[in-house]
Amino acid sequence: MEDIRFRDWAKLDTKVSKALTLFIELENILDDLDDLSLANNQCYSYFNAFCIQLGAIRKDFTEYVENNNSVLEITDYNYKNYFKK
Repeated sequence: MEDIRFRDWAKLDTKVSKALTLFIELENILDDLDDLSLANNQCYSYFNAFCIQLGAIRKDFTEYVENNNSVLEITDYNYKNYFKK
């Protein structure tokens, strides 16, 4: 099953694509921690709550990038110049 959170631009070597990947990785980690705590009869509801909040932030971030494609030009090599514009 394909993860719908990823976008084609997430494969680019840019700062924002790396950020999206980190958002998704952190969501996955928090989800795993929530599952693990529940499997061990320990309820740490903040894992799930934080994962939900992070998902909303990731969604907003993704929408911003898709509506402002110029940020896809920010790389490790030009980000200082990009913000001087």
